[in-house]
Amino acid sequence: MMIRYVLEGKEYKFSYEEFKNYYHKYCSYTDEQFIKQLTHALHLSSIICFFKETSCHDTLGDSGLIHRLTHLLIIREQFEKDGIDMLSIEETAEHVKEVREQFKVVCELK
Repeated sequence: MMIRYVLEGKEYKFSYEEFKNYYHKYCSYTDEQFIKQLTHALHLSSIICFFKETSCHDTLGDSGLIHRLTHLLIIREQFEKDGIDMLSIEETAEHVKEVREQFKVVCELK
């Protein structure tokens, strides 16, 4: 089922089922796969949180999902620049697991 909506005079449409499938796909990824798909996970999180009307605190605040995904992108970029696997650093690997768990909870679509 396609859902249509208008925002600032422009019409958009999306498939709830498609977003749900992407959500489950990203949840099933390994940490390595999730890190490679961070940009897409950030985009999906943004649109899901928008439609779920998730609070700014839970998305953009210091511990918000969007904020934390953005930090992971910055960290990934720095590690790639330095030629280091970010998941080889225990503290960073744990951070990735925490953010992934937050993604599962905040973006859950039933």
